[in-house]
Amino acid sequence: MARNHFTTRQPASHRMPWRGVRNGGGVVDSLQSDIDDQGFVSPAAIDRPASMPIPNLLNALLVVLVSIAAVGLLRLATLLDAWYAIFGIGIVFSYLMLSNYALLHEATHDNLNHSPDWNYWLGVITGILFLAPFSMIRVTHQGHHQRNRTDDEMFDLYYEGG
Repeated sequence: MARNHFTTRQPASHRMPWRGVRNGGGVVDSLQSDIDDQGFVSPAAIDRPASMPIPNLLNALLVVLVSIAAVGLLRLATLLDAWYAIFGIGIVFSYLMLSNYALLHEATHDNLNHSPDWNYWLGVITGILFLAPFSMIRVTHQGHHQRNRTDDEMFDLYYEGG
């Protein structure tokens, strides 16, 4: 039985250029039927142009390589005694985790693999290295996009006081 991993929906106001644009406060008519009463567009309704395919094999390979390198660096750090060597490994590890987060971010937007199942499981792997469940990261990140530039997220930037 196929599972639907689209547990969150993307707000119509926050789409990639090919996903439709705001037009005088409304969404382009061709996508209007795919938007529900809360302003979300169904991921199934989003068509990716043929000129911008998801590099499935490359992304999967990157997830595997980043995972192997991260575990290898952690193991190497346990074998060393010199603090400066461990510190150096920590720096390399931190840069490697930036790549891991980039892959995780793509998975939260269903852009890591065209297959929802592959995208989900690659997201789970990258979430393990991020030390957080992928489903939680996906929900909170999509929520961030729903609230982006609203009072809920920007209160500390433009209100005086505590």
